[in-house]
Amino acid sequence: MAENALRVFISYSHKDEELRDKLDTHLSNLRWDGVISSWYDRQLTAGMEWDDKIKTELESADIILLLISPDFIASKYCRDTEIPIALKRHEAKQASVVPVILRPFDWTSAPFAKLQTFPKDAKPITTWANQDEAFVSVAQGIRTAAQLMQAYRKQQAEQKQLIWSQYLQKVEEVLSDGVISIVERDTLDELRETLGLTPEEAKEIETHAYEPFSRYEESLSKYKQTLNRLIEKGYYPFNEEIQKDLENRQRDLGVKPEDAAQISKSILDQAELHYQNKEQQLTEPEKLPEQRKQQDREQEKRKADGHNFETSESFSKDGIALNLINGLFDVLSSPNAEISIQNFEEIAHQSLLQNGQIDPNFRKTCFNVAITRLNLYKQPIEIIRKGHTGRTKLGLRGKKENGKEEKYTIARKEDLGGVEGSIRIFFSANGKSAKISGFSL
Repeated sequence: MAENALRVFISYSHKDEELRDKLDTHLSNLRWDGVISSWYDRQLTAGMEWDDKIKTELESADIILLLISPDFIASKYCRDTEIPIALKRHEAKQASVVPVILRPFDWTSAPFAKLQTFPKDAKPITTWANQDEAFVSVAQGIRTAAQLMQAYRKQQAEQKQLIWSQYLQKVEEVLSDGVISIVERDTLDELRETLGLTPEEAKEIETHAYEPFSRYEESLSKYKQTLNRLIEKGYYPFNEEIQKDLENRQRDLGVKPEDAAQISKSILDQAELHYQNKEQQLTEPEKLPEQRKQQDREQEKRKADGHNFETSESFSKDGIALNLINGLFDVLSSPNAEISIQNFEEIAHQSLLQNGQIDPNFRKTCFNVAITRLNLYKQPIEIIRKGHTGRTKLGLRGKKENGKEEKYTIARKEDLGGVEGSIRIFFSANGKSAKISGFSL
């Protein structure tokens, strides 16, 4: 069957099967030329649902032949099923119905009587002296019907293409910014109704028009992913080589420089803030106050002399406290969370631990919060007040340790203001240890 051949459905009474076979023979040249393909119910195969199959073929046919005879009209299925479907599709211009008068019959009041009938002059085929001439007349009529149907469909296709082009042009116009606003939607809906497009057809056109924007959005998303991946891998700030690679990435994705800049701004601003915070933690003066320097020198001297600074009464509590506070800040500023936790557990009092590990609640409410607030305080650490909290016993039930808890208040940066931070340190009664027992930053 030729690709563009029109589908012909033959509706007839089985009592006229011999005449149908002769007609089908005369249609062989039309099939040979690729003008038509034909179907009738004798082509049903075993196991088919015959009623569904017949209706499917009727609904898909381009030309429907009604082989008119007394038996055809007397057939309930032909009269009540096939003829109504055929005429309905004919009126909708979905198919062309061609009545073929096989045998004499009073059909002038039939619903198909207004249609062009064949053979010539609507003379019944069985009344022709030469029936072949009658069938030739029918075949010529079918060829003409096929030509008219093809011409009509070509005209419809061209008209449809024109309508689609008009709608597409308007859609592309309103999509210049990549979005259809409420006002623009009203305009498109009105144009759709004017052009006679269905909502489904309009949706198909809009989807087609949006494809370039969709592809561009995908390219923007890919460029954004590349930026985030570079930052996550620690390549920020970008060197000249990476900048060049990013320019090539923009080009390969077809991303406009101004759009790349807009995408990059928020991402790079956040990266820069994170970088500056990290740099501030790393580059702020690490020099201790002169007091701490002196304490370190004294500590080294004591070690050289064989003394333990923790048991040496001459080593001041303030010095120990300052060492612990600085150690705490070192721990909180560590980029490695696991190491940070491990180091804190070494300087933390047992009251902040569970089975030797940091208490989860303390980690969540104090430790993690403090990490985000380190930059609020002066560096080097400046202790501005100290005092006894009143607690002389501290620890887990049954394992409380005797001693004294001191609270040290440290200064915030002058330009920030706000409440100062505080660190609590528990000094054991035997003077052998000092541990951080809490803090609020």
